[in-house]
Amino acid sequence: MTNRNNLVYSPVTLVLIFFVFLALALGVSRITKTHAADENIRKDLSVRTLSSQDVYAPVTGERYIGRVEAGQRVEMGFDISSRVVSIDKREGESFTKGELLASLDTERLSARKAELKAQLARSAANLALAKSSLIRSEGLKKSGNIADQALDEARQRKAAADADYDVVQAQLNTIDVELKKSHLYAPFDGVVIDRLSDEGRTVIAGTPILLLEQTGKPEIKVSLPLSKARDLTPGDRISVFHNDSERSGRVDRINLSLSAQRVSELYVHLDEAQYLVPGEILHVELKELNRAPGIWLPTSALTEFGRGLWSVYLASPDTGNSGSATIERAVVELAMIRGDKALVAAGLTREQVPYVVAEATHRVVAGQQVRLASDTQISHNSQP
Repeated sequence: MTNRNNLVYSPVTLVLIFFVFLALALGVSRITKTHAADENIRKDLSVRTLSSQDVYAPVTGERYIGRVEAGQRVEMGFDISSRVVSIDKREGESFTKGELLASLDTERLSARKAELKAQLARSAANLALAKSSLIRSEGLKKSGNIADQALDEARQRKAAADADYDVVQAQLNTIDVELKKSHLYAPFDGVVIDRLSDEGRTVIAGTPILLLEQTGKPEIKVSLPLSKARDLTPGDRISVFHNDSERSGRVDRINLSLSAQRVSELYVHLDEAQYLVPGEILHVELKELNRAPGIWLPTSALTEFGRGLWSVYLASPDTGNSGSATIERAVVELAMIRGDKALVAAGLTREQVPYVVAEATHRVVAGQQVRLASDTQISHNSQP
């Protein structure tokens, strides 16, 4: 018994009991203060609710790769054979329609033209003589001093002289055409992409000399499935994304015939296309408005409810105090999630949307008193 009393009233035991009571007192005080602080925080918590502008059907679409192509891209060459004497444009140089690009040696054609001019003069003289002879023969025929055969011969000589003159004139016109074709002129405004020949080279008809691209009228060629192409018509507006910027374009024409890759081809013209360079790769987006039934909300307004269900918190304004509200919880059914938007199929009406807590839903609970953020305060008359 004595040992027991000594143990109970020993200094060590008394000190231990003192510290135990001290710890209990401090714990109770801390819990009480924490609870009071939580109550103050909850009362002072400010929440932001949605507005009618936050509800919309997101625009979705599919993107396809497009390639910028020049309005015209051609290999220019002469359609006669001769030696190239000059190429006036180099790679990267621009030109205007009708500008001289290259020339052939015309010395042989010039000599041939001079020869034909002499032949034409001789044919003209022969024709003049044949005409004079025919006139005299016809005069003699009236007086009966010439035979019918002689008159016929005079007429035939005049017809032959006419034909000879026409032949030489036609040959001379051919030379003029070939002289003109000895100079290569630009068929449109454009730029030289490549030089395919050099000066001094003898080329045959059809040999490419310059590779040209038209400037000012680029278009976008897009390959897409036939089912998508059939939904479009010329003149439809379409979004084009180039260097992270969105541009507006217009469908110019559609080739529904399937290519070797089993796709259709869509040609798009941009409203502002002067900055495009042929060969660039960009994206074309076919947008479709999602018309699925339901209400679209930001995913930040959703909180997990359990068993695969989701919920939203509603901050219903207190009567007579537009600055405070009471939190309520509504269980909702999700139809789909697309990006940062979710489609609510059931559990929420459009009239309730302006009261939905927009974010930080982990900070609120049902029945909690909160303040409405000043930039999103709502009243009972708020409509989506």
